Amino acid sequence: MTVLSEALKDKSPEVRLRTVEALRDAGTVNSIPIIQKAFGDKEVSVRLHAALMLKVIGHRRGVPVLAKVAVDDKSSAVRAAAAAYLGKVGVKDRRAVGALAKVLEDKESTVRIRAVESLGFLQLAQAIPVLKQALKDKDIGVRLRATEVLGRVLAKDFE
Repeated sequence: MTVLSEALKDKSPEVRLRTVEALRDAGTVNSIPIIQKAFGDKEVSVRLHAALMLKVIGHRRGVPVLAKVAVDDKSSAVRAAAAAYLGKVGVKDRRAVGALAKVLEDKESTVRIRAVESLGFLQLAQAIPVLKQALKDKDIGVRLRATEVLGRVLAKDFE
């Protein structure tokens, strides 16, 4: 793991990208803190791949990492990916609801749409008020997606 951690400093973005993949294979849950370091990479592709590897690992320890990236990354593509993957990694994890509520303040509508979609996967009643708030978004795409997701969430509650 230490050797792989050092490989995240390689000059080549391709090596750093493959390192993130290798970390997923090498340690799964134990590699999450090392994969987290990849979010400091200057290359968007490396950060996107790090987010994907956290989704593939699928452990709740990835929730706070993805939450921070979904709010703070300078790339809207990375923020959107992290928001999307929070819905998969954060199932039944209340921390994901709070994180996605913050993501709904993002300036990019695509990022907000991914947050709305993720709220639908969490299987938590606490997501419903956040989805209701998304119905007031300035972007029609976000509002439309919120109505669709809210309809599915409410349908599951009444099954």
